[in-house]
Amino acid sequence: MSPSTIAPVVEEENKKYQKDLAELLGPNRPHVLQTIAEACETYGFFQVVNHGMEGDVSRNMIEVCKIFFELPYEERSKHMSADMSAPVRYGTSFNQIKDNVFCWRDFLKLYAHPLPDYLPYWPSSPSDFRGWTYNI
Repeated sequence: MSPSTIAPVVEEENKKYQKDLAELLGPNRPHVLQTIAEACETYGFFQVVNHGMEGDVSRNMIEVCKIFFELPYEERSKHMSADMSAPVRYGTSFNQIKDNVFCWRDFLKLYAHPLPDYLPYWPSSPSDFRGWTYNI
């Protein structure tokens, strides 16, 4: 199969995972909520589209987060907090000191709205973390 034949199939397949955030504000809200629930139950995830963020902002955030998660644990752990409402919170799904499990998820939660209010709390490492993501 050529790439031009494969692309439409992949694009159609990816639509199952995409949920249009704009639709939540209209008359299709109940249907959208149902499809989100189904996507979570069936696939375990969904992708939000039409959320108002430019593609470059999303791509930059993904790239800078990859770099953040490659930092040494000591650097990432500066953002660990038991406070669920902390504007920045790094964590993991297991106790790295006690557990002998190597199947986990790490996460970085960032409050971002309004961005100017929360940006000063965001990680300063990697050095360009705030710069790559701040594109208003």
